[in-house]
Amino acid sequence: RSLSNLTALQDVRVTLRGEDGALVTDRILRKGEEISTDGLGRWFVAAPYGGVLEASGYGQSAIVGEVGLKVENWRVPDFAIIAAEAKAIADAEAAKMVIQ
Repeated sequence: RSLSNLTALQDVRVTLRGEDGALVTDRILRKGEEISTDGLGRWFVAAPYGGVLEASGYGQSAIVGEVGLKVENWRVPDFAIIAAEAKAIADAEAAKMVIQ
């Protein structure tokens, strides 16, 4: 299984570019279809409308764009940093519970 993915929540045309702007794919994804984004860095995606793609990685996920609005050059969040921050917060909360 991939560390990071782009998943279609319904059929949609997708243009996916790596962090360097190089074209990875430009095609229709079918509902439930995934593209591995491992190795692409903080990649970019475009689609005719938002809310129909989900980006995921490191146990985190985000819906791409706003529902119904065209998506142009949406940049994936840095899921590794988000996951590390969430872990640090959880660890801090757990340490507070132990101290009390």
